[in-house]
Amino acid sequence: MRHRYFSPDQDRETAEQLAHSRRVDALWREYPRPVNRGSLGSFQAALEALHPDLVAGLPSGGMSLGAPDDPSLYPLCQSLIAAAPKALRDTLVLGAQPQSLDSALESARSGFGYKLKAIAGRAGFGRGHLLDVTLFCHEFQGADDLNAELAATALVRDLLGEQLFNAWVRTVAVETRPRPGALRVVNNDEKAENRFGLDELLVRVSSGVESAMAGLPASPCHSDCEHAEWTLFEIEPEMGAMAGAQSDLVLCSSMLPEKQKCFLEGAPFASERFSRHGETFCYIKIDPGPGSASDHFGEKEAWEEQLNRLLVPGRLGCVVGTGLGLRYIYIDLALQEVHSSVALIRKAMERIGFPEQAWLLFCDSSLAQEYICLGTSDVPPGWDEI
Repeated sequence: MRHRYFSPDQDRETAEQLAHSRRVDALWREYPRPVNRGSLGSFQAALEALHPDLVAGLPSGGMSLGAPDDPSLYPLCQSLIAAAPKALRDTLVLGAQPQSLDSALESARSGFGYKLKAIAGRAGFGRGHLLDVTLFCHEFQGADDLNAELAATALVRDLLGEQLFNAWVRTVAVETRPRPGALRVVNNDEKAENRFGLDELLVRVSSGVESAMAGLPASPCHSDCEHAEWTLFEIEPEMGAMAGAQSDLVLCSSMLPEKQKCFLEGAPFASERFSRHGETFCYIKIDPGPGSASDHFGEKEAWEEQLNRLLVPGRLGCVVGTGLGLRYIYIDLALQEVHSSVALIRKAMERIGFPEQAWLLFCDSSLAQEYICLGTSDVPPGWDEI
């Protein structure tokens, strides 16, 4: 169910939204004042009645509402915060906040059974400006130790905070290390100089994120789109797969190839990793109906021209990529302001001819359940067999 871009045009979704609003109102009537440790358990149970993956926490001076394992629930969390009584709303934050090292270690010890007396970390950026983190401990049995991987993931998330973790971390891996002893062995580990104590993790990651963002383009996409270099991708979709997102793509081009590769791989996606100007990366998915590949290519070109003609002059955004799928046409966008841009997108459709089925969807993992209907039909985007 949509929360940020909900539209009352769909009767079924409207009924679901009204029922949800009643449940939310009941929640805040039962808990009109700040929750304390004594009432946290009962509040958590009430929260799980709304959605089983929602989690409440008690950072200093307030309460967090988040979904550690599913950032697509953030719009739901934000709607809960917006509906809270004002006195309580000012104390609510989105996502679990960073914990102290002692607190995070204690949670990992009690939850996974490790002592974690000697543990170190290593972190580095990979594809898509995502961090790969590795934790080293003699209690871990190596890369195939699933319980250790779960413990390490929870530990890193607790130390970084939920939002930073979900936006910037791709993987958390584990490796064993020699059991600490009384004697130090010279050059016992060639990679030891790249490791650091976990008390440094938040500072090091925050510094790395700051450096990564400083290296992003100095201006928004719409200011350079006319002179940008584009990269062409040929893709072989898996026949028989379900065509969600852009999985039926066979050909696409992009002025942001790193962003496009990250999205198509299904890696965690956050617009902030590819723009420091508040742009939202999204795409129009169009069902063009019957026609040849040549016909659809011509339609794609017409879309790109009309959208740039309407969006760029007002500095609202631009086309950053296009694609042809086995069934759908895709137009990738970088938008400065989504709501203002939608009116112009519909104006472009009016000029070209409204398709029956078209949607604006979002690349961000936190907006994976959101969409805006653009065609004449209000049918939600489906998952179709290729």
